[in-house]
Amino acid sequence: MLCSLLTGCFFLPGNFVSQLDVRRDGTFDFTYVGEIVTTLPEEGGARKWDPAMAHCYREDSDDERTCATDEIARQRTRFDASENAREQQAADIAELVGYDAYDEAANEEFARKMENFKGWDKVAYKGHGVFAVEYRLSGTLEREMTFPVLPQAQMVMPFLTIRRAKDMVVEVEAPGLTPHRLREVMLRALQGANGTSDRNDVPMFNRARGRFTLTSDTDLTASNGEESVSGDRHTVVWTIDGDTEIVPQAQIVLDR
Repeated sequence: MLCSLLTGCFFLPGNFVSQLDVRRDGTFDFTYVGEIVTTLPEEGGARKWDPAMAHCYREDSDDERTCATDEIARQRTRFDASENAREQQAADIAELVGYDAYDEAANEEFARKMENFKGWDKVAYKGHGVFAVEYRLSGTLEREMTFPVLPQAQMVMPFLTIRRAKDMVVEVEAPGLTPHRLREVMLRALQGANGTSDRNDVPMFNRARGRFTLTSDTDLTASNGEESVSGDRHTVVWTIDGDTEIVPQAQIVLDR
């Protein structure tokens, strides 16, 4: 399962524009318009063996020769073991995300199902693991709010989390909008698993391109973005690309 987690499927941002407005009375509006991308190993499921896949070479050169029957058998055994592992990985990924992400028809059906849930105004599958989405949600911050919440999926890194803390403080954090942290975590895990330090072994979580804007009519006690104030309106902007290391964070003080 570790290998499946390290090379498996994650839902991450592509191109996007996202806005969060939190008001002093605890009400909020949130939008995310853009792409959600699934990162997958290049191939899933097992391929079928073909005797033409067997290759043998002369001892004194790189010239290819005809394989003996036992050599073909040994190569097929190695191939079958590899493909069984690949098939199991695809099954593990399907369990984690709730559907077969390698199947184009399954992706399209997943998109149609998502449009039945609150907030998902538009979900369209564009192919190659990319979904075009328009998500809008308004409410009152009485409990934690996380985006995205995907039915059936057991493992989704939250793009945005809003927590109602003590003393009328709301904490905003957007770890999934800057997947750099996940990439580094996976690099360390791979180093521990097989001793490698090759950054090419880490899936490239660098497709995020967008802007996250937080606005409020009350005080922001902390933030790590570009902050400005106009009248009673506080605005914080984070411009994000695949190399962004800062995780957007802010704290807002409510009236009640």
